Amino acid sequence: LNVRGSASLEVPADYASVSLSADATRATRESALEVVQSTVFELRQALEDRPDVRAVSLSRIRVQEATEYDRDLQTRVHTGWTATVTGKVLIDTDHVTVVVARVAATAGEIGYLSWYLDDDNEAYRQVRVDAVADAFRAAGDFAGALNRQLGELRVLADPGLLSAQVAEAEPMARAMAMAFDGAAGGIADDGVEIELDPEMQTVYASVEATFDVL
Repeated sequence: LNVRGSASLEVPADYASVSLSADATRATRESALEVVQSTVFELRQALEDRPDVRAVSLSRIRVQEATEYDRDLQTRVHTGWTATVTGKVLIDTDHVTVVVARVAATAGEIGYLSWYLDDDNEAYRQVRVDAVADAFRAAGDFAGALNRQLGELRVLADPGLLSAQVAEAEPMARAMAMAFDGAAGGIADDGVEIELDPEMQTVYASVEATFDVL
């Protein structure tokens, strides 16, 4: 008797990943980079070596020509240079509101905030246990329908390993992204705290099992 068991759980997110950026447009490359460097320094001061921050990485830079359309000339004309630095910060769920407010008090910008589970979250184990229990219930239902008794479990496997069929891909965690516009400057060091509600994460598991019937 071959059966499949499945289960899902909704659990609170463990941490958030917040995308950061700093950009400036100036007449020269050098001046644009100087302004961006100042903003990056502000971001690092707000985030690095803080107990409420898991990790911060400002690792990408782009410098490109800035242009705008000139209606008289009917073409795009050079207006300066834009320098951009991007990265991300990882924050434990309990500290997201405070840290986001601290970032918003700088000249940096907040792009997207996504919620995640840690790889060792107990939910992953629990949902597998629940999926196995579901497989046992399904096997018991089949055996009962045949007026037979359920025998020993012979094989327990991830989906697709009991047959040549291709198992459907199933997500193990869902990260919901939300846009959040950072305020540039003009805010006190402690910032304006906007309470953010962490997205619940849905964890899935599925198993296949083979049982004897008596």
